[in-house]
Amino acid sequence: MPRQLWELPWASLNHPEELKRIKQDFSDDIVVAPCDDFPSTEGFQIREGDPEGNPYVRGIYIDRWNCRFTNFQQGIIGEVKKPLVTGDNWGERGTEQLYIDLILQPEGLFEVLEMVHDYYCRLLTAWAETDVDGLWHMDDWGAQQSLLISPELWVKLFRPLYRDYIDIAHDHGKKVFMHSDGYIIEIISHLIDLGLDALNSQIFCMGVENLKQFRGKLIFWGEIDRQHLLPEGTTRDIEAAVRRVRENLWQNGGCIAQCEFGPGARPENVYAVFKAWESTFSPQFS
Repeated sequence: MPRQLWELPWASLNHPEELKRIKQDFSDDIVVAPCDDFPSTEGFQIREGDPEGNPYVRGIYIDRWNCRFTNFQQGIIGEVKKPLVTGDNWGERGTEQLYIDLILQPEGLFEVLEMVHDYYCRLLTAWAETDVDGLWHMDDWGAQQSLLISPELWVKLFRPLYRDYIDIAHDHGKKVFMHSDGYIIEIISHLIDLGLDALNSQIFCMGVENLKQFRGKLIFWGEIDRQHLLPEGTTRDIEAAVRRVRENLWQNGGCIAQCEFGPGARPENVYAVFKAWESTFSPQFS
């Protein structure tokens, strides 16, 4: 069973010894290449010099794009509070206004969308031309019980963008992985149609049994519930959760033993995730 641990700095700050043991006993099969360089950024305003501050420390962090993050908790990244897109026609941008713009589609919206999409395509192409085995990208499309926008709007505006990203990977002989938090069951069939190889999503948020319809069509790249089970459950709860995933989503493969060691997670539960996956392949598993 392929394994991958996602660790936030919170884990090393609060549970360094337990984290060390997990990594020693269950080494990763999927590793991520370092990412320090970027392709041409023509058309973007890039700050001179290195980023300011630390993204995982309380306080203010300013990245190379001039995104200004405010962080109130040690060991996790903060939120962008100062918008980059401003002007007479735009005003101060924020998440709420963005959702309004997607409906009203004001002048300039598609220009900005195309600019960002062009950059992502060049970034993915640059990585696709290296010796990595696959590409992955991260977005958050879901709230707790629904998509953040209507499925119809997602299909109209964003499905074509993901088609380009997936095609770039496959045209270069690479696998393509995607992450999204939240309830995104309405778009999974579209991602499968586009050829996505693996999806990291909150499968317990959507209901593991509800995802059985996609078994054998997509690799489920983790996870185990980090909202409730990892911080609040027992190791027996973890074992039962892993069995649910195996019974509903495994079909001659199609699952990766992945979970996130982040804020609130009990180290014994993170350890139990990988131990339980290991035990599901023993002769005693039924």
